[in-house]
Amino acid sequence: LFHNKSNGTLIIISVFAADSYSSLHCRASRLSDLRNGDARSSVELFTSESLKWPGFVEFDDVNQKVLTYSADENMYKVWSMADPSLVLYQLPDNSIAEIKISPGIMLLVLTRDDE
Repeated sequence: LFHNKSNGTLIIISVFAADSYSSLHCRASRLSDLRNGDARSSVELFTSESLKWPGFVEFDDVNQKVLTYSADENMYKVWSMADPSLVLYQLPDNSIAEIKISPGIMLLVLTRDDE
């Protein structure tokens, strides 16, 4: 669970036995709907992504960004937390060893090509 303060939603990450708990499924429910007892109204997030293990989704509350990694596509994506349908950056992982995000900075650690 993640409280997305920028758009008043609760983001729920789920896994299911049907695929051996290997894929992440993300949904957002408006807090106002939940307060009114409506737990069924929600929106799927990151539907274009294959978030199968070792893929992941990471929330950065400070910078208002979401980082996803699709192992199937070998692609990192940075999304807007205010509008999770908006992809801000796409980064192919062919040389990325690690990504670190801190306030106002995204650091890419790249593998060295000795050739």
